[in-house]
Amino acid sequence: MPPDGFTFRNGVTTVVDAGCSGWRNFEDFKDRIIDRSKTRVLAMLNIVGEGMREGRFEQNTFDMDGEATAKMALRYPGLVVGIKTAHYNGNDWIAVDQAEIAGTRANLPVMVDFGGDRPNRPLYDLLTKKFRPGDIYTHMYSGLRQEQDPATMGRKRA
Repeated sequence: MPPDGFTFRNGVTTVVDAGCSGWRNFEDFKDRIIDRSKTRVLAMLNIVGEGMREGRFEQNTFDMDGEATAKMALRYPGLVVGIKTAHYNGNDWIAVDQAEIAGTRANLPVMVDFGGDRPNRPLYDLLTKKFRPGDIYTHMYSGLRQEQDPATMGRKRA
């Protein structure tokens, strides 16, 4: 969606797209949205080559390529400002691992929208074993993946 109809009237001059495009279709996104917008549009590049489309694309581990993602990010320094993984529901760490490869190679932060709650992919391990300084966990207050204390649901204890 072109941002100009929503941004300037609200005093917003810069937006960051959170992973709509991946390494396969970023240049199309750049041509259709970034280059045609008066609003400055920066991007987090999705680890899935087809980007954030819908379930079957976002679950395609064969399209998650840290090296290809890093190469695309490095072609557009200052425009690609991070790497994103989102909605992956597998029982393994492939989406996060490939995103971390891309983030490390391109020296960019990784943003994780963790997908489904999987006991063998605990949030604690993501935060303490996978993340590097500066990485981002999004939807941290959703409560869908053990983000909140079940007794307090994030409320301060008396």
